[in-house]
Amino acid sequence: MKFIGLSCLLTAFTLAGFRVSSALTQKAVRIRLLRQLVITAETELQSKLPLVPDLLRSLAGQAVFKDLGFLQAAARQADSFPESWDTAVNQDPDLSETEKSVLSNIGQILGATTLDGQLAAFALFQEQLSEMQKEAESAAARRGKLYCSLGLLTGCFCAVLLL
Repeated sequence: MKFIGLSCLLTAFTLAGFRVSSALTQKAVRIRLLRQLVITAETELQSKLPLVPDLLRSLAGQAVFKDLGFLQAAARQADSFPESWDTAVNQDPDLSETEKSVLSNIGQILGATTLDGQLAAFALFQEQLSEMQKEAESAAARRGKLYCSLGLLTGCFCAVLLL
């Protein structure tokens, strides 16, 4: 019975380490997806020159962006842009503060300036997201292994203490 308890303890700490590592990887994937969103929006602006509500609905309708909760929420209320965008971005619990900052800036620029101004701003947003993506991927690679190992070692330490 004691062995089962120690095994459960070891498993719980190991899984906790993997969960934290997974969260770091998910952040890098989300930033990559946000960068892809900016690239797609820029392409649609150049090729179709849609109204902002139509652009939001088009982006939200693409399968690749279905996991971006703020985009889905903003698209449902697209006619009240930019308020719907700001509300959706600020209420999304998955976004970090830096991601919210970039997305809020997108909401302020989108539809508020000339096409050339919007495209220039989108190029800047792409650069910002690219830097954020590099940092997130680096952190996931560096610290991901650390958290996995730390979870396992903490579980072993607790198991030894309870023996």
